[in-house]
Amino acid sequence: MKNFVIGIGGTGAKCLEHLLHCCSAGLGPEQLWVGMIDQDEANGNVSRTKVLLSKYQNLQDSLRNETKNDLAKDSDLLKTKISSNADSVWLPLKGADPTLEEVINYELLKLILMQTKVNIQHVKDGQLVIDTIKTEKEFDLILMDIQMPVLDGFKATQMLRLQNYKSPIFALTALNTAVEIKKYKNAGFDEIVEKPIRRELLLQLISQYFD
Repeated sequence: MKNFVIGIGGTGAKCLEHLLHCCSAGLGPEQLWVGMIDQDEANGNVSRTKVLLSKYQNLQDSLRNETKNDLAKDSDLLKTKISSNADSVWLPLKGADPTLEEVINYELLKLILMQTKVNIQHVKDGQLVIDTIKTEKEFDLILMDIQMPVLDGFKATQMLRLQNYKSPIFALTALNTAVEIKKYKNAGFDEIVEKPIRRELLLQLISQYFD
């Protein structure tokens, strides 16, 4: 019996990454088909899991080959035969610019922030954040999505803090474990906002920094 697992978005890819590690340790089923769905192929979790999947398949083919070694006889390591499509990531709107996720997140943030009467400037990747700040005056607040193409929000924030950027930066992320929160704080984020974004929580956090 073959099992099917599809990771949706960055969080789904992260779950699939952990499953691959379990399969490496011999804790998976005999057969498994895996795939990922994400509009943004540059998503850090997706790209990392895609590389890990390829490494697993190559190792499994090599180390479980009974004609070449004895691993297949004496160990459960890498026992799971994992298959996938030629391209393990399906992009629902391939080539779209902006991506579907960017549209949804930006429109939601606009709706939440409209009542504050703030001026909003939107850029689509971390490198553009860095470039914009070089040419613009310092912003009062940056809402930094962690998963962005070109340069992710984590690295962009680290670079801004190394440049002595002082304004508050909030991380927008689907991951809010204690380990992740500590990592974000150490990188220079002032607050962590969990996705899906909750209006009341975001406005409450913002109010702590501004009258």
